[in-house]
Amino acid sequence: MRSLFWAHVSGLFAPYIPTDLVAAAGRFVFTSPCSLQSPEIAALSDAVRARLGVVGSGFGFEDERTSDEMQAGETSAAVAYLGTVDFVKMHPAFFDIVDAVDNADIHVSVWGGFDPEGEPARRAHAMRHPERVRLEGQTADPRTALQAAGIFFYPLREDHYGTAENALIEAMSLGLVPVVLANPAEKAIVTDGVNGVVAADPADMAARLGHLLAEPEERARLSAAARATARARYQPRRSAGLLEEHYCALMVEPKTCIDFAGVLGSKPADWFLSTQQRDRESGTGRMFAAGGALSKGSIDHFLATFPDDPGLLALAAR
Repeated sequence: MRSLFWAHVSGLFAPYIPTDLVAAAGRFVFTSPCSLQSPEIAALSDAVRARLGVVGSGFGFEDERTSDEMQAGETSAAVAYLGTVDFVKMHPAFFDIVDAVDNADIHVSVWGGFDPEGEPARRAHAMRHPERVRLEGQTADPRTALQAAGIFFYPLREDHYGTAENALIEAMSLGLVPVVLANPAEKAIVTDGVNGVVAADPADMAARLGHLLAEPEERARLSAAARATARARYQPRRSAGLLEEHYCALMVEPKTCIDFAGVLGSKPADWFLSTQQRDRESGTGRMFAAGGALSKGSIDHFLATFPDDPGLLALAAR
């Protein structure tokens, strides 16, 4: 066959992308340029790297607001987070950052399903200023939820596996000013001081967020740039065109056979371990760190799909 793989995890952190699969593919396409920073990818031969590409899979909303509504959104000091309400992706200092902002008027709407007895809810209730955060729950209308704010507060764990960051791009497309940490995937989308704020650490994020709340002109400038970035770079037609280029190039190349069992193994436990290789070799002990969360690519995710697999059961019992 002629094969094109489109990876929707970064490969910088577990789950990793097996480099033997990358080398065997006709084309291997990532969803963020940050994936090219992986030491395993950088070590591939020039011939393999020539078959790599980047095609985004996150897209913004078409902005249907009037000029008056857009102007109101650009200068709004309301803050929103939309995404996974779980520390498997949220930065564990999420609520500490909000507590540390030097502005008593800050209010953050947190959109996303959550467990009322879970750790994020407990941390929110234990804040010094719990009135600053409102856990809104899941929304069926993310556009309306985002349009009620002017700042998109998006602190994620430094080792998260995401790339497309749909919520971030959707927020930018509506003119919300993104405030993110300096993680690889976010830095590939947001440029500090140009179309948003990229903070060095949680303390810096609290200080920068407080400054942004007090500067409506700065919010308006960054809002316009964020919207322009989303419109220029994160459009379905652009990604479709890039994928078409890869497919057209493949069509003039010979078909190849891929020994998937040789590349990934033949059993579910092999498939799981093939995506944990760096942690296995480094002895970091992070392979089973999901702690029961059905995070993509975790041992719990694999067991949910293959509950009776003896190899996975043996791994989980370690």
